[in-house]
Amino acid sequence: MPHSFWHTVNWNDETKIELYGHNHIWRGINKAYSEQNTIPTVKHGDGSLMFWEGVSSKGMGNHGKMYGKMNAACYQKILADHLHSSARKLCMGCSWTFQHDNDTKHKGKLTPQWLQQKKLKVLAWPSQTPDVHFIEPLWGDLKHAVHARRPKTLHDLEAFCQDEWAAIPPAIIWGLIDNYYKRLHAVIDAKRSNTPY
Repeated sequence: MPHSFWHTVNWNDETKIELYGHNHIWRGINKAYSEQNTIPTVKHGDGSLMFWEGVSSKGMGNHGKMYGKMNAACYQKILADHLHSSARKLCMGCSWTFQHDNDTKHKGKLTPQWLQQKKLKVLAWPSQTPDVHFIEPLWGDLKHAVHARRPKTLHDLEAFCQDEWAAIPPAIIWGLIDNYYKRLHAVIDAKRSNTPY
């Protein structure tokens, strides 16, 4: 693929973001019940949101969210509600390619059929691949920035995620896509061995 191709891809991924960050605490002997060593509980929910996001070299697209676990039906609903509007927001025109990884909700029987019915061009993705998906570092940065603001409710969590996601400059995405091209070639050249990525 020519280098320019990667700038026509609508990259998509999802992640779970916990209200209180990682759900574990290291504590000393006889300190288990000190307030700073406990995790608050959240009524009527597990204290997390699932986010889906689309990005391209032009920046951040729309995002979708849901409570609880995401299955194939939820994933398809998020795509139906947000994918095309995300592509429009990113000024991608009509000839873009859709990318997602090989998560089971993406690759079971139902989602590929849905994508085919919608006549979407889907980027082939290796079945067993090192984590070359460049959105993963963005999720890490997003979670770090959101948790630094200490959200108290799921409403705070969603609002902070939207703020921090919108604050990521398009130049960062452009750089990650350019780096992806190099990363992909390093993975291919390594023939299943380790890469510096």
